[in-house]
Amino acid sequence: MADHYWQAGDAVLAHMWYSRCIDLRDVELCYRFGMLGTLLGERGGKFLERAAAARHPRACEELGLRYAIGSCPDSRGATLDSRNFKKAVRWLERAASLGSAKACFFLALLYDHQNCSFRNHGKAREWLFEAARRGHAEAQYRAGTRLMRDLAYGRVPDPQETGLDDADVAAIRFLLEADRQGHVEAA
Repeated sequence: MADHYWQAGDAVLAHMWYSRCIDLRDVELCYRFGMLGTLLGERGGKFLERAAAARHPRACEELGLRYAIGSCPDSRGATLDSRNFKKAVRWLERAASLGSAKACFFLALLYDHQNCSFRNHGKAREWLFEAARRGHAEAQYRAGTRLMRDLAYGRVPDPQETGLDDADVAAIRFLLEADRQGHVEAA
């Protein structure tokens, strides 16, 4: 029942049904209950953290993003209003290790962020190309345009970075893949 209401877009009824059948050993239920709880302004943070601690990729992504933007719920349900880039990186790296292209892309953005205390353009570039290789459309577009720009200025990127021998081939491939996924600017 809970899944039916979740898919139908009725968060209140889905939350009610999830709360009735929550099994703390079921990681997917903890994730869904945590997401619903935080959407409804209730105590969902501890369930989201429990799912992330159990290596649920989307829960790790969600916590990482919430720490990055400063809206991570604490265990009492209150929202912490301060950014914590170190915790954001920790959760996003865990999600990336579980195969998340989205987490790789957001790691690239974090490492390139001007307010990040450990800003690192090299790591940002590595994570961007990793997200592009994993199929993230925006990362593919940005990686493709970055390679094209580098080639236009006479900079030849390291082949290990792009995953292909030729930077021009990699640029075109990334842009074509982004276009196939519907990226508007890649067309």
